[in-house]
Formats: sequence, structure tokens, C-alpha cells
Amino acid sequence: MKFIKLHKQLILTLSILLILFIITIISIDILKSGDKEKNSSHLCDIALLSSKVLDEEYFNQIETSVSNMAESLDKSYKTFSLSDYDNSYDKILEAAVKSNASLVVLPDSSYEETMYNYQSTYVNTYFILIDGIPHNSDSSDNTINYNVHSLVYDKSDSSFLAGYAAVYEGYEHLNFICDTTDTQALQYCYGFLQGADYAASQANKSNVKVNISYSSDKDNTAYSVPIDTDIIATASDTIIKELEKDTSISQIPIIDCDSCNLNSDRIIMSASVNLSPLIEDKILSFFNNDKKDGGTLTLKNALEYEISLTYDDSVFDNFDDEAYNKILTSVNNQEVSIISDISIPIDELDLSHISVTDNNS
Repeated sequence: MKFIKLHKQLILTLSILLILFIITIISIDILKSGDKEKNSSHLCDIALLSSKVLDEEYFNQIETSVSNMAESLDKSYKTFSLSDYDNSYDKILEAAVKSNASLVVLPDSSYEETMYNYQSTYVNTYFILIDGIPHNSDSSDNTINYNVHSLVYDKSDSSFLAGYAAVYEGYEHLNFICDTTDTQALQYCYGFLQGADYAASQANKSNVKVNISYSSDKDNTAYSVPIDTDIIATASDTIIKELEKDTSISQIPIIDCDSCNLNSDRIIMSASVNLSPLIEDKILSFFNNDKKDGGTLTLKNALEYEISLTYDDSVFDNFDDEAYNKILTSVNNQEVSIISDISIPIDELDLSHISVTDNNS
């Protein structure tokens, strides 16, 4: 009887130990799983950084492209917000790299200097810089490292449509305001000027005047709007916000040459590009191990992406869908020659049907 009693106690003890062992193993697995999930929330295949300068519609277009490609390729992606990193480009870039993303997408030209400074540091990460070229602080060097691909859109094509529409409608005193903090702002201006000149040539007009003024947050230079101005064009959200605050010119309509929305009562026309096809193509190429574009600049024109013009037809009497479709077809088919090389002086653009006053000359 004593043996049976001891045997039962031994079995009970072993059972208890076995149960405790199983509970311990399960607990360890749960903890490991929790740690793994916690860590995985900071890991991704594709990192998209947020933008300070792009309007919401444009950024959403980029984010949708990244999301679509991540889903189709069975990859994870994460959007990093600048506000979570003290609005510091250095900090957000470091966080994206530490997330172990193999591809980091930078949404606009505001990342140009940051990319230039760190492209040789994060050599095991591949970057797509949209609408920007890495450069140093004074823009004297534009070196693109082998792990960076700059995808730049020819802005002169879309702004050409805006300049053409303005003069076609009948505006004769135009003012284009350039943001000097944007290294590519003149491309918009060049296209706008050529579009205005082309419309003037077709209508045999000789009284169209375009004033070019400049604004910069860095040197506190205020833009100037001549008193006879009947329409203002720009490609800067910052400048548009300032124009909307300026009660002295509240009656002058605005053309946004770098947007896809008529998001203000003052904006009667906006020109935009469809970024998605090219972004998706570059992401696909990267994950197909086709990195031959690294260290290069790709400049895309109207033949390779969708450009469009949105306008408030309740404001326009002359410019209509027929005129729009005709000029859009001409641009897409390269029936008109549009110069986007801003190294060419404005007075050498052969603008023979409009008079241009460049306040930076």
C-alpha cells in the first residue's frame, strides 16, 4: 500500500511538473511572438517618406502607387511622417533605413540635399527620389550615387497648357511668380511662357505681356504684382497661400501650374501630371533585381506620362474642351517644340509674340 501511495504521489508530481513545463514553453512562445510582432511593426520592404510641400492629392497619388505595388508584389510598406521625427529630414531618413526597408521612396525635391548628404552613407539601401536631383547646399554638385534613382518630370509640358489656355481665353497681362527655393521652378515658368507665346501666335496677338517675379522664404524677397495684372500663375503652394491672404489683389484669379485640384475659389485653372505609372514601373524594376537605373537621372516628358489641365468652365468663355483637347493632342504628339532646359536664357526662347519682363535679370 505504501508503494502504491508513493507511486501515485510521483505520478502527480511529474504531472504537475509537466504542466508547468508546458505552460512555460507556451509563455516563452507568446513572449517571442509578441516581441516579433512588436519588432515587425518597425520593419518593411518599402518605406515612403511624407512631404512638407506636396498637396494632399499629389501625395495620395504617390502613396497609392506604393501601396498598389506592395500588394501586387506581396511586400510590406510603411509611410513615415515627418511630424513624428521633429520635421527633420535627417531623422526621418535614418528611421526609414533602420526599418530595414530595401527601398525608400522620397516624394519630392525637398529631399534633394538630404539625399545628397546620405546617399554614400546608406549604401545598402536603394532610393527613388521623385521630382528631384541630389545636390549640395549651393547646388554646385549634382552627384547621384549608384543606389539612387532620380525620377524627374518635365514640368514645362504641363505648364505649357496653362499658359496657352490663359492667352487663348483672352488674358493679356500675366504675372508668373517663381519660388526661388524650388530648384525646378523655372521649368514651370519656361513652359508657361512658351504656351502663352504659342497661343498669341495662333491668334495673331502682339499685346500680351508676361511679368516674371520671384519670391523666397530664405532671403525674405517679396513677390511683385504689376497693377495691370489680370491673372497670376505660379507652381508653389506657399505662394498661393500668400496670394490668397493678400487683399490688395483679391480680385485677380490664379493659375496653379503644379496641382490637380481647383481647391480654392481664386484658382480657376490647374495643371498636373499622373505620377503613378512611372513610380510603379520603377518599384517593379527594383524588386525584379533590375537596378540599372541606379546612379542615373530619368527625365520624363509628355509622351511618357499623363498631363492634364483642370479648369473652371464657368469662368471661361473662349477656352473650352475642344480647344483643350486640340492643344493637348499637339503637345502629346510633339507637334509643338517646348524647351525645358533652364540653362538657356529666357530671351533666347524665341518668344516673338509676347513681351516678357524678367525681374531677376
